Amino acid sequence: MWLFATLVMVYTCIAASYRYDAQNLYAFDINLNTAAGAYFLNEEDIRNYLNELKITPGKTQMNKIDLAQLERMIESNGYVRSAEVYIDALSTLHVSVQQRNPVLRIMNSNNVSYYVDESASKMPLHPKFTARVLVAGGHISANDRQTDTLGQKQLNDLVFLTNEILRDDFFARMIEQIWVDENQEIHLVPMIAQQDILLGNAQQIDSKLQNLKAFYLNANPGLLNNYSIINLKFNNQVIATKRNSSTQNINNTQH
Repeated sequence: MWLFATLVMVYTCIAASYRYDAQNLYAFDINLNTAAGAYFLNEEDIRNYLNELKITPGKTQMNKIDLAQLERMIESNGYVRSAEVYIDALSTLHVSVQQRNPVLRIMNSNNVSYYVDESASKMPLHPKFTARVLVAGGHISANDRQTDTLGQKQLNDLVFLTNEILRDDFFARMIEQIWVDENQEIHLVPMIAQQDILLGNAQQIDSKLQNLKAFYLNANPGLLNNYSIINLKFNNQVIATKRNSSTQNINNTQH
């Protein structure tokens, strides 16, 4: 009798599962993250994927929906970091999409332009939405193709620098642009003064930025425009060049 009862219970569960899967989908629930200010996608874009797979509430049987295929389609979008798709007990299809967050826009000397996220992955420009991010220009070799690895090391260095800038409120408000010259040396363009900040290579970025911060915090704000170049290439030094070409070497070891 115990065996018979167990078999009946298993049969009932299986039958109920088949009946549930054969039911039509009831509704959609689409969730797009926009907390980071990313508005590359909207609900209509996600509904277009559903329409492409002919998924319609009230008409499509739940056992006809390939959830894995839907996830792959959404994640193939260049603006999507990840997607999660599932159907709940109330026959509602839930689609949760995490949009990627750009931190830098590349505008190189070859007139190639694209976004880069915090992990140095490339993102295409959007026809309607422009992200407010730092701009890096000049001699940047990486093109906008995801499969292109040429210049990826340089791109990684620029994103690392960008993340360090954005991590500090002082620099996030102060730095307007990044520039790479023909010698592959990195320059920063500040908002508060008309001068060239020369970082050199991407080594010891944190130390260079801290030296730069110490220089600005200790400088007379009214005299900042007297300097045309702030050179941070050398270890623990800030070399400030005045507009009359004289230089001032400031040792920042104590900072």
